[in-house]
Amino acid sequence: MKRAFASGAAALLLGVSAGALAADTSWDQASISWIVAGDLEDNDLEGYRFDFTKSLGDTFFVRAAADLREWDNMSGDVSASRFGVGVRYPISTGTAPVELWGSLNYERLAAGVTAYGPGIDIGVRSQVTPELDLNLAFKVLGDIEDDDGDEFDYTGYEVSAAYRLQRDVSLLISYGSYELEDGGGDTEKLSGILSVGVRFHY
Repeated sequence: MKRAFASGAAALLLGVSAGALAADTSWDQASISWIVAGDLEDNDLEGYRFDFTKSLGDTFFVRAAADLREWDNMSGDVSASRFGVGVRYPISTGTAPVELWGSLNYERLAAGVTAYGPGIDIGVRSQVTPELDLNLAFKVLGDIEDDDGDEFDYTGYEVSAAYRLQRDVSLLISYGSYELEDGGGDTEKLSGILSVGVRFHY
């Protein structure tokens, strides 16, 4: 698994050129969202999430995120957080620019167990109109480990849309599902996670 992470990280970094990226899609933003629907092993989820990204020049960015989710009929919370450094690369410019992006993260997930470790996210993002920003993200590798040394695969996807209400504020909606699998093949699924919120641009 560690070898897979190293290979994925190398491919991600080698796949991005050092060329400048036109500033058509902003990565200088922060958001707060409310988790209004979701399911963990037939238990309803609700809670909050916070996201922050900051561009570093034309190609790189940093990102941080934290989720706090409560589940019905069970004691305890589900929480997830990450900190990462990413790269972005344009594949189309013009009136509806499209870019690929990826990030190497440090992940923490608490969902029955608490585990930590590296992860890789990749995605595609488009400024469909000056007001509408679409993003599709895949967690292709989450190689996390708990305090007892047990390893887990943490994967999933999320699709989001942000509609700019004014220059510095957008309405945000996202939907995603994730899966946590232990070394024995047992899985926990966090599915149908729907959140709505506000994104601030700076």
